[in-house]
Amino acid sequence: MVKEAYLYKKLSEKKVQCQNCAHYCVILPGKRGICGVRENINGKLYALNYGKAIAVNIDPIEKKPFFHFLPGSYSLSIATVGCNFRCLNCFSPQTTVVTNWGPMLIKEIFNKGKNSYFKLDGSEVREIENLQAITHKGRYKKILRVFRHPYKDKIFIIKPRYTPPIECTASHKFLVTRDPLRGKLDKIRADQLSKDYYLVIPKNYPFSLPNIELNIKDILSSHAPPLLKKNTKINIKIAKEILKLSKQGETSRNLALKYHFHPSYIRTLRSKFRKKGISNYLFWYKNQLTEKGNRLVYKYEKKGGISKKIKLDERLTKLLGYYCAEGCVSKLKNRPNSYQLIFCFGHREKQYVAEVKNLIEEIFNIKPKIIQQRTITRINVGKTSVALLFKILCGSKAKNKKVPEILNQATRNLVKAFLDGFIAGDGSIQKGEISIGTVSKELALGIYWLWLKMGFLPSFYRWKPLSITTIEKRKVNQLPYYYVKLTAQKFRKDFLNDNALIISPKSVKSLRFKENDLYYFVPIFRISKRKYSGYVYNIEVEEDHSYLANFISVGNCQNWDISQGFKDKKEIPGEDISPEEIVKIALENNLPSISYTYVEPTIFLEYALDIMKLAKKAGLKNNFVSNGFMSEESAKLVIPYLDANNIDIKSFDDKFYKENCGGRLQPVLDTAKLMKKSGVWVEITTLAIPTLSDSEEMFRKIAKFIYEELGPETPWHISQFSGAISWKLQHLPDTPVETLETAYKIGKEAGLKYVYTGNVPGLPSEDTFCPKCRALC
Repeated sequence: MVKEAYLYKKLSEKKVQCQNCAHYCVILPGKRGICGVRENINGKLYALNYGKAIAVNIDPIEKKPFFHFLPGSYSLSIATVGCNFRCLNCFSPQTTVVTNWGPMLIKEIFNKGKNSYFKLDGSEVREIENLQAITHKGRYKKILRVFRHPYKDKIFIIKPRYTPPIECTASHKFLVTRDPLRGKLDKIRADQLSKDYYLVIPKNYPFSLPNIELNIKDILSSHAPPLLKKNTKINIKIAKEILKLSKQGETSRNLALKYHFHPSYIRTLRSKFRKKGISNYLFWYKNQLTEKGNRLVYKYEKKGGISKKIKLDERLTKLLGYYCAEGCVSKLKNRPNSYQLIFCFGHREKQYVAEVKNLIEEIFNIKPKIIQQRTITRINVGKTSVALLFKILCGSKAKNKKVPEILNQATRNLVKAFLDGFIAGDGSIQKGEISIGTVSKELALGIYWLWLKMGFLPSFYRWKPLSITTIEKRKVNQLPYYYVKLTAQKFRKDFLNDNALIISPKSVKSLRFKENDLYYFVPIFRISKRKYSGYVYNIEVEEDHSYLANFISVGNCQNWDISQGFKDKKEIPGEDISPEEIVKIALENNLPSISYTYVEPTIFLEYALDIMKLAKKAGLKNNFVSNGFMSEESAKLVIPYLDANNIDIKSFDDKFYKENCGGRLQPVLDTAKLMKKSGVWVEITTLAIPTLSDSEEMFRKIAKFIYEELGPETPWHISQFSGAISWKLQHLPDTPVETLETAYKIGKEAGLKYVYTGNVPGLPSEDTFCPKCRALC
């Protein structure tokens, strides 16, 4: 059910301006406001959530909380979806998220999602199955959902020391600290970052499976079986000509003369074409994978194939490291044994040639060919099954190489063996650094993660050479090159297990990062902006509600279901319940009041107002539980029917409202004053959030405002924050009881008669005391 909005202005070009809340959104045709439930349909504004109740509950009035309005009674609580505060915190599609299968692009995580829901502006949310992200605590937690929405505005480019740059919208929050050794971790928006802050990288990560056995059949089956050319002169072009001429009445004899085949063969071909159609499979064989005892072999592969199961040990992981550095897989045309595994080394790298040869023989029971060429020594393994195994695990060419996913489940010693193999093949160990280089960004990020997982903080660099260069009189295309380096002496000493390396005081002093037992703290090198137009992405992670974006700890989207999640759906959720039915429910249950709560009531103003009018006629009271971010127009519209309003003053800092809610403080204060002036009973609630809205100065400002503008008899509820149920701040701890007691004392000192602490059962300050005699009421 939809209903034309009560408060809006019609503008030119069928635009409208909503007047429900203090955002005063100007909405284009076919678009919605910030709340997500008001849409411009052909120049008129409609409330999409009218009559769509998502909650109809009977609650104690004190739960709202109202302590001085109908105390001891119960109230019918109702709500629809919607929220006029917002959070647009997202990353560009090339941002890497560290998962239990290694670094993955955030857009690739989105592509893995299921059960999509769409919003009219192009936003989309998908659910994720069986994928975990590393959180800011260095542990794996399930990825619940991934979000994508179109974005056209400035995007921030944060370039930390040590890690790749991060591109994100202005509001995305990073875990930071100004004082790495003594300070607390805070969450700061990208547009509030400066070089005064350190970004946070977890230090400790889990290594999981001690014994891993590769199921070669499962791995090879994930790759389409290679097609092998049949020994025939027929191709698709000739086949189509034969079929066309046959339909025109040409005989098999004439066709045989034309194409130099036997007439009976022409008749056989025509029968095949008519039954099976014309496709590549008529001219190519499928080289199917078959089982022979405990081995696997392709149908046209010579000799013994490959074992069904291979243990992932240090020998294999080192060989995989060599392959990622110096190997490739090539396909030979029109050959039954069509794939071959190749390693290339310089003539001086005889020890590596010998080691790779021995590893191949030990692991696969194959004798590779050693081929001496003018500039290199080449190792060839002409076995399709082995070649495809390396291709599937690591990629086939330099530009698409990657760290095998299974290494993310491996033990520390296996990861070390892989890195040793890569460094031997294509890395360098110098006096000041251990360095690897590759044209594959995916491989570079994977190696960065393996080093980080082992407890070392690497540095990441990108070098863009000339696009074309000349090598031995040949023009050669050049791709961007990625370097990952260990530069700190202590890291090189531990990785190389070099007891002879002495860590110099100068080396320690030159380190740009700080650290404690839990985190590395890296400084920001540069912050810039650029114009951006395209999709941006975010994910929601279970419990910790954080993840690593390009290895840096960041916050995520959370608890979006009621207030935010519906915005990503075309349909508005809720049960159809008319205003008359709501009032009937209240009367049948002998309830004296109806509370408009759970989400901001202004969001469902039309629905609420129609209920309020009927409730007033029936002798019921109407109560708002509001964030106060109302327009003056909407406040005046409901005041004649409103009896009480609990207004949430979240902070007395406009910056807090802008950064955490996308709103402003002044409209909230104006709403509170207007309600009080108009005779509506007002109670104030403040959620004391650690590090954000729990300072004594802020408590004093709120207490002073209540005393001077609303009166000393106005109740003030100071509630304990709980990170576990917060939408955006689950990284923060619960509010200490001492903080609530401090706020209580400040309120009483300011002259307020009724101050309460909430969400902490058993405190004396939950009770009401007579302000004159101090007797318990």
